Amino acid sequence: MLALSFSCFMLSAREEEGMWVPVKAGKMVWTRLAEEGFTLDSNAVFQANQPSLKDAVLLFGKGCTGSFISGRGLVITNHHCGYDYITKLSTLQKDLLKNGFWASSDADELPCPGLTVSVPMYIRDITETVNQLCPDTFAKSAAREIALKNAYQEIERQQSVNGITAVAKSVFAGNQHMLYGYKVYKDVRLVGCPPEASGKFGEESDNWMWPRHTADFALFRVYGDTNSQPAEYNSENQPVIPARFLEISAKPVREGYPALVMGYPGKTNEYLFSNIISVIEQDDDPIRIEARTERLSIWNSFIRNNDTLKLMYASRFSSIANGWKKWQGEILGLKKSRVIERRMNAEKNYATGKHATVFLPMKTSIEKHLSDYIPLNRIRLKYNEVFMGIDAFAFSDKMAGMAKEFLAANDSLKDVQRKKMETEIRRFFKEFSPRVDRAVFMKFFPDFFQFLKKNPSTGLIAENKIFLPSPESIAEKIYASPFLKQDTLIKWLEKPEKACVKILKNDLVLFTGLVSQYYRQEVEPQLIRLEGEIGRINRQYQAFLLKYYPDSIRYPDANGTLRFSFGTVRSYSPRNGVQYHYATTTDGILEKYLSGVADYTIDSMLYSHLKSQDFGSYSPKGQALQTCFISTCHTTGGNSGSPVLNASGQMFAINFDRCWEGTMSDLEYDSSLCRNIMLNMRYALFYIDKIGKAERLLREMKIQWQ
Repeated sequence: MLALSFSCFMLSAREEEGMWVPVKAGKMVWTRLAEEGFTLDSNAVFQANQPSLKDAVLLFGKGCTGSFISGRGLVITNHHCGYDYITKLSTLQKDLLKNGFWASSDADELPCPGLTVSVPMYIRDITETVNQLCPDTFAKSAAREIALKNAYQEIERQQSVNGITAVAKSVFAGNQHMLYGYKVYKDVRLVGCPPEASGKFGEESDNWMWPRHTADFALFRVYGDTNSQPAEYNSENQPVIPARFLEISAKPVREGYPALVMGYPGKTNEYLFSNIISVIEQDDDPIRIEARTERLSIWNSFIRNNDTLKLMYASRFSSIANGWKKWQGEILGLKKSRVIERRMNAEKNYATGKHATVFLPMKTSIEKHLSDYIPLNRIRLKYNEVFMGIDAFAFSDKMAGMAKEFLAANDSLKDVQRKKMETEIRRFFKEFSPRVDRAVFMKFFPDFFQFLKKNPSTGLIAENKIFLPSPESIAEKIYASPFLKQDTLIKWLEKPEKACVKILKNDLVLFTGLVSQYYRQEVEPQLIRLEGEIGRINRQYQAFLLKYYPDSIRYPDANGTLRFSFGTVRSYSPRNGVQYHYATTTDGILEKYLSGVADYTIDSMLYSHLKSQDFGSYSPKGQALQTCFISTCHTTGGNSGSPVLNASGQMFAINFDRCWEGTMSDLEYDSSLCRNIMLNMRYALFYIDKIGKAERLLREMKIQWQ
């Protein structure tokens, strides 16, 4: 068995790159931090059995980061991380999304069903244990994945004790394995948030862009039992007392200021073959961008001047637009940084080096598998982004699956399944307009089947597996169907057995099922097999790099677990003749607002402060207040809401985005282009105090002003 370790990898020329595992960062990492002026050592950042910064940095929900900022369980994260929950708590009569919300007391804080906050307790290396249970690291993928899944489940079962939830995850493409322990709190309540106009100021115009002026923050509170342990929601629960909370620095920030980001970055792929990067740049991103451009344009034409539809589509519009814009920046960055060219040059060195006999079979194998993978992957992209981009098809596919599950369920589980179906029906219709979806259908339906006709690898059309009436005639039938009426479906569910039979016999469900069945039976299995093989080769490739070229693979890809990265607050030049300053101020909010662009709106109270430049003690009278910064910290999705710490470990900013030109940092980091975007805590404090009138919250915090 190949023995591998990443505890002592050296920092090379790319010193600002890295998403470091706290318990595995080597001496050179901590030495570099000290050289940059940080007073933090490994024990200050992470100790399993003692309070450390890790106790204050939380997994917020399933894909964001949050921070304890008081001794009473007060949590700060991004507005966009809490967006779904704020939306669910909003109604037309009490629109928290539009008007903002500030609880005047603990009793006024609003429960957020389904929201969890996870506090990290330990990180352990379980590679040896996993290898004993699943010994063949490079076995054929399907068998190995089953064995690995079983090994993880057994370890998690054994280690999930004493109120700790254990989660096993692989690093270095499965060459090593780690176990993460969490306390998972389920009673989380909304405390305060700015209006959407401030929390999403700039909306799609500014998303992924710099300069930025967004008050992208929201406040929640974690509640537990009388011992501050996790508990289900109960009105008698108390604010938890965290083992550690972050002090806040409201001191002025200048260029060159040291910055350290802690959080839960979701997923990166820093060690791919050049061929795979080519697929991303030339297939994946362009196909998804094209489909989402059409869908967002259609949605926007309906919701722009309709508050009801805007609220209905707000969360999904934001989610879909986020990826759409990110992928455009990713293509730009990949080309500007010549990532494919540089990867190819590295691979040429491996192919001609002294370990060429190890490398060349992997390279040949990846080329062979990709030639089979690419046409099938294009079908998947079209199926997911175009066919399933039509809500009527996505819903009918979902309901067909749930109906089959109901009919197959034991009698004891049928009521549970019926309730799940009812919940899904109500969720769907809360976000669905037949008028809007019909417009999407009229654009996407013909395009999808034209693609299938032109693609010789499908056979769906050529073999007459499906007949195509005109889009107009099928649209009439689909959107007049009782299946797309909430009251009808809820009524059906009064007799769930008959309801499920009706659902499965519905024309829309049958039509959707024909396409989905083709995809799932003829396309998806081949993709799963090929991706398994590609994953196995990538696992071999990373083992090769770890053994022979360790300086090229210094830290594992992000996997949604606790990491830290560090850099400095710094300006940048994304292209010739363009230079971006490291910070923005409130003057920029007013400038954008006065431009008249719809994405730049502000409420009257904020406007008054901006116009008079009266920020109280937060900035001298007549001087603008800094709003946001950029730095060279290496971040990705999942770092949303991450605290940004100064050299002493105090929180001076909250991470919320990346600059558009550097979003390819998920694939390769380039310090000349890659910048993370942060909200100045001083601006957040001003907003809480002067706009939210929530001085009670500031009294909970420990703030360093000078």
